[in-house]
Amino acid sequence: MGAGVGATRAAMALGLVIGSDIDLLVVSSASSAWLFEPGTWFYGTDPTVIGERSAAELLRRLDGEGPDGPIRVLPELRRLG
Repeated sequence: MGAGVGATRAAMALGLVIGSDIDLLVVSSASSAWLFEPGTWFYGTDPTVIGERSAAELLRRLDGEGPDGPIRVLPELRRLG
């Protein structure tokens, strides 16, 4: 997230318009999307969904059920603005 904010500030300081003059792809938590300018490509995960999936897997294991493999919470790619 810090790198995305830094790149956003640097682009704006140079007078560049994100999404028009320059493309910016940020990888971060979905809750951070508000920090970035419209036109930014955002590849983010939702920490709430990750927590819900992790809690469900923990409860399953406490009930004695074996692992089904890795739990995947895929990030979402979207363009802001």
